[in-house]
Amino acid sequence: MRDQSKTKQALIQELASLRQRITELEQSELELNRVEKQIRESEENYRSLFDNLNSAAVVVEPILDGNGRLIDLRYLMTNSAVEKQVGKTRDELVGKLYSEAFSYPERNPVFDIYETVLSSNEPFKGERYLPAVNRYFDLAVNRTIAGNLALVMSDITDRKQAEEALRKSEERYRMAQAIGHVGSWEYNLRTAQFWGSDEAKRIYGFNLEDLDFSTDEVENCITERERVHKALVDFIEADKPYNLEFEIHPKNSLNPRIISSVAELKRDEHGNPLLVTGFIQDITDLKQAAEALHESEERFRVMSDGIPQMIWVTNAEGLMEFVNRAYGVFFGVTLHQVQSEGWQPLVHPDDRDAYAAEYFSCLRAHKPFHAEVRVRRHDGEWRWVESYGQPRFSSTGEFMGIAGSSPDITERKQSEEIIKASLQEKDILLREIHHRVKNNLQVISGLLDLQAMSVGNPELMERLNESQSRIQAMAMVHEKLYSSKDFSRIDLADYVRTLSKDLFKSYKINPGKIDLIIQTDGVVYVDINKAIPCGLILNELISNALKHAFPGDRHGELQVLMGETKNAEIEIIIRDNGLGLPDDVDIHQPQTLGLDLVNGLIKNQLDGQIEVRRDNGTEFRIKFPL
Repeated sequence: MRDQSKTKQALIQELASLRQRITELEQSELELNRVEKQIRESEENYRSLFDNLNSAAVVVEPILDGNGRLIDLRYLMTNSAVEKQVGKTRDELVGKLYSEAFSYPERNPVFDIYETVLSSNEPFKGERYLPAVNRYFDLAVNRTIAGNLALVMSDITDRKQAEEALRKSEERYRMAQAIGHVGSWEYNLRTAQFWGSDEAKRIYGFNLEDLDFSTDEVENCITERERVHKALVDFIEADKPYNLEFEIHPKNSLNPRIISSVAELKRDEHGNPLLVTGFIQDITDLKQAAEALHESEERFRVMSDGIPQMIWVTNAEGLMEFVNRAYGVFFGVTLHQVQSEGWQPLVHPDDRDAYAAEYFSCLRAHKPFHAEVRVRRHDGEWRWVESYGQPRFSSTGEFMGIAGSSPDITERKQSEEIIKASLQEKDILLREIHHRVKNNLQVISGLLDLQAMSVGNPELMERLNESQSRIQAMAMVHEKLYSSKDFSRIDLADYVRTLSKDLFKSYKINPGKIDLIIQTDGVVYVDINKAIPCGLILNELISNALKHAFPGDRHGELQVLMGETKNAEIEIIIRDNGLGLPDDVDIHQPQTLGLDLVNGLIKNQLDGQIEVRRDNGTEFRIKFPL
């Protein structure tokens, strides 16, 4: 019984303990539920906060190789901002590897950041360019408790581009100041502080690193401080324009420089003067160049005014920029009048259009100009001038206009007219002389013809006919000169054609019996001093061929070839395929009058040489200097 009583008591205690345990478990479950609820609420808050971040946020699981090196990432969480900044939706990223989501071939620069955070457990914050999306981001990377990586990034591409644009703008501004040697400056009226750009420092002779660029330091460089200070005070107090040139002695130079300075005044919201901003430029070289240009122009003016003929200069549009004293005196006009009224009214109405067309054609083509034209002098007389013009170009090759001169050539034109009239008279006289000589020779030829008709001796008749033929050859030279525009020479080929035609007719040669071929290498001219000897030689040799080369009904060919050689000689070839010259005939010691005449004329009057060939007929080859 005692044992049972103990057992019952123990059971009661155990039961009480169990009830206590159950109560504790119930309380623990309630606490657990409360904690779970708090966790869910916290997670929801975290999710809500995560999703509503303006910055893109992701949680990734690092994928490492056997050496602990990051080789890929798995996206575990992303917020809604990721799609806006990266261009990928949550469904396209969560659960996917980086290598699957992005096909960009290069290693993601963020991988290096992830590796650093994984190895050091230290967070990272900084800027990076992500080539996969071609954007700049402000990045923050932390390691989570679970060992994953949380990344928050803000797209700063627009800000970076604006900063780059600002940097380039400032760089261009600095370059523009440096190239143009223009510096900017500011003077704060409240603090009396002076600021200058790098180029302003260079102009005043300060080092770029020199911070001591105070008002006093600047004023110490200015030679005329009182005048510059007064101009600045008048500008601030009286609102007068500030545009000043003054001399300075740069800090690092012994040579003075000339400075040009302009400024504007900035006021506060109450209209009180606050800040003076302006620009300075070293114009020493410009002033020296302007002075040199002025001196050069003055020398040119003095020189051109001392020249008696008219000098003028136009711009690229053809309008007058300068005329010398002789121009003004000749026309009775000033440069201002020419600039406002133009030069066209000064030109004769009959010449105006042609002269203007030639002038503006040369102007547009940028080529030299030359023309003769009648112009009205100040007293109303029309005078001839010869205008020459050369195009002007700048050092960079830009067309600047035309510079020229116009000498008065009226007396020369009058002399030319007199000479022309005299030449016309001489031409008429020479033509008449040649005509009369030709007529006289024809009279002599006619007398010989009458004499030959009255002579009963055939041999004497033949000799008279030969003399008549020679006279006709000389007369033909004068006839060609009479009908030519040039009395100093004749066209040899034309002469041979006429001579051959007359000889064929004189010897009554049937054109079908002998074929005449005349060839020339271009136009061959013989001067008047050699024309008659040459005509007589051709007359003798062609006559001999017609009389002796083709006896009876024999058919053949006669060639006359002529041209100029490389040695400035005239070469004439008379060739036939007839019987040929007898072997006992020596052209250099002939027994007949005709060949003796040919040999003498060639040697004594033409200073030439003759060669004879007897292959397949006869060939005479004659050469004499032009």
